[in-house]
Amino acid sequence: MLLNLLPMQQNFNEILPLLPDSSRVWVYAASRPLTKDDKAIAENLLNRFISQWATHGSAMTAGACVLFDRFLVIAADEQKMAASGCSIDSSVRVIKEIGQTISVDFFDRLNVHRNIRKYSIHLVSRAQTECWQSALQCTCK
Repeated sequence: MLLNLLPMQQNFNEILPLLPDSSRVWVYAASRPLTKDDKAIAENLLNRFISQWATHGSAMTAGACVLFDRFLVIAADEQKMAASGCSIDSSVRVIKEIGQTISVDFFDRLNVHRNIRKYSIHLVSRAQTECWQSALQCTCK
């Protein structure tokens, strides 16, 4: 879950310039910051996957990147070819492979990434977030 990333917002076209704004996007959050080596491994595996990603035997128009040393992003231009269940499953498999290779969990949905200081993302538990909200008397709807 991403909260309050406004100072870090990026234009989609700057992140994946060959894909239209209407692309379908999947974001996987890391359980820790990625090191330079982790990032290189992840980018290599993502690029290999994207180069051969297909749905119903047809190549997908897609892109992928590592963002803010915390997030793996995969995007597909579904105007040309919609991602099928099997093709989405294959993308999940590559994210799991990356996670196992670099010992990072990309599937823990109980963590929240917060932008605490400008350009500084921190991982906190949902319980910590709820505590902060209570302390600040915030309400979320």
